[in-house]
Amino acid sequence: MSYLSKNTDAERAYFPAAVYQRSASGISRPAVVQRFGIEDFDTYQEAKDANIYSKALLDTQKDDRIEEHFQKKFDSDQQRAIYKVNKKHYGQGSIVSDGDGATLLVKQNTDLVPHIDHRFPKSRGGSNSYINAAVLPAKGNIKKSNKLELSAEPASALEPYKFLAFSSAFGPGKVGAFRDFTAEQRAEILSANQMHYDKGSPVSDVDGKTKLARFDTSRIPHIDHITAKGEGGTNFYFNAAVLPASDNMKKSGRKGREFDINHAIGKLTLERYYKKKEEGTLPPGGVIEDDRSASGSDSD
Repeated sequence: MSYLSKNTDAERAYFPAAVYQRSASGISRPAVVQRFGIEDFDTYQEAKDANIYSKALLDTQKDDRIEEHFQKKFDSDQQRAIYKVNKKHYGQGSIVSDGDGATLLVKQNTDLVPHIDHRFPKSRGGSNSYINAAVLPAKGNIKKSNKLELSAEPASALEPYKFLAFSSAFGPGKVGAFRDFTAEQRAEILSANQMHYDKGSPVSDVDGKTKLARFDTSRIPHIDHITAKGEGGTNFYFNAAVLPASDNMKKSGRKGREFDINHAIGKLTLERYYKKKEEGTLPPGGVIEDDRSASGSDSD
């Protein structure tokens, strides 16, 4: 099933600025700085070329063991070094957001206080390697939370719900990240679903055929956050889909997972890691391990 449809003028008018940002060309999703883990590169030089901070500073970490940086904050010395590189790169005399390369960040504005972001979230196994650094405004960084796939946030509504652009249930102040659909929003979504499918009862958006009913436990209609609420999903109608209860429970979210480092890899220096990768002699498994490895399954 595709989660994408064309944006209408009505959808644009109701697109919540508190959650998404507008661009000159129309609607845009939240500014997302490309995420990198050390596994995304084949050589040390590729890793060094990842961003402006790694280019200038990664050599200072090449002899550090990988585990020394696992799930660590950028310390004060690193922060000063990052801000220095940022100012030099953008040539503005002030710190600039890496999100758009233009927004000046200043301490005098609460929303625009500069934050050093872990591109790959620290809570999900991200490190304080310079590969993983980006400067964002405080407001943008807080909204980003620990979500790994912001670029996958729905950019438009599923077909049954596109006319909810006219509904006050999704107006200003009623939509935000990490929020449940309200009773009013749920009623509007289910009503739109029934009107679209014209089946006399809610229908699963998975196949557009399966009728959902309150008297069948597995087929109770659930309103799903396409991007999981626990991962920053909003209660905007763009993020809504109707699923059978059994499917929605299986879909689940990632919140609460525990992450650890592969200790055999963690003891390698960054430079040694890439040398062994080139040689094909890395220890088995990836850098980051999580509790999925025990069950061999992924509930997402």
